[in-house]
Amino acid sequence: MPIKYMILLAVLFSGFTSTAQIKKAVSADTAIQFKVFGVCVMCKDRIEGILKVKGVKTASWDIDTKQLSLVYNPSIITLDKIENRIVAIGHDLEIKKAKNIIYSQLPPLLPLSRNGYTVEESST
Repeated sequence: MPIKYMILLAVLFSGFTSTAQIKKAVSADTAIQFKVFGVCVMCKDRIEGILKVKGVKTASWDIDTKQLSLVYNPSIITLDKIENRIVAIGHDLEIKKAKNIIYSQLPPLLPLSRNGYTVEESST
């Protein structure tokens, strides 16, 4: 009988350790890079500033390459929510665009051009 109990305990214990490993993998930080359109230091401050939220470990946007380097925890914040925060302040991504009303309210140095046209030219 003691052998049956030892086998039962071994089976139960292996189930608990595999569950713990799955949870650990989900909560790991994820590093990603993607393009965010902008032109200046003011854009850099806006983009990096909007990403100072729980779940985002680091966010660094390069003015020349337009690449945002991001480390975040997907169990706390999703990539979709991060992208939505960026377009909500008027900056386009390759896969998402800011609404024209928000885009047109960018600071005076901006708005940026979209596909070679300013917001005013593209809306006519």
